[in-house]
Amino acid sequence: MYTLLRNTARLLSSPGLLKDYSLYQASRLCQGRAVRTLHEEIEVTGFSGFSEYHSTGDQVSRREHAFLTSRSLPEGSVLDVGANLGVVSLILAGRASDRSVHAFEPHPSTVQALKKNVALNKAHNVTVHEAAVGSEETTMLF
Repeated sequence: MYTLLRNTARLLSSPGLLKDYSLYQASRLCQGRAVRTLHEEIEVTGFSGFSEYHSTGDQVSRREHAFLTSRSLPEGSVLDVGANLGVVSLILAGRASDRSVHAFEPHPSTVQALKKNVALNKAHNVTVHEAAVGSEETTMLF
């Protein structure tokens, strides 16, 4: 009971958090799953819970988004190492629709969410790789 009261007080004292929580719950009710729209163009889903939904809002700041969408890209494929839910991959896929974007993410459940986000955004030029990228070849457990 104490946790419920504490969380309610936290929501009521933070308008941004309350707004996110309301949108999270409304999305879950209306769509059967939480879907968040970022930068007015990208829809993201597959969250592990409200905390991930909330933190995704700050995953790519306005400044970072401006950087990713305004700088010229060198020729060739685009790599997103540690793609997570795919926000950066999706931004770059939209920007470089004539190129291949390779999204690398090693965590199995995050890979499933990444694949959902690629499909949700119809990012046909994104290939998801369930792998980590590093300087040595090894096997890791998650």
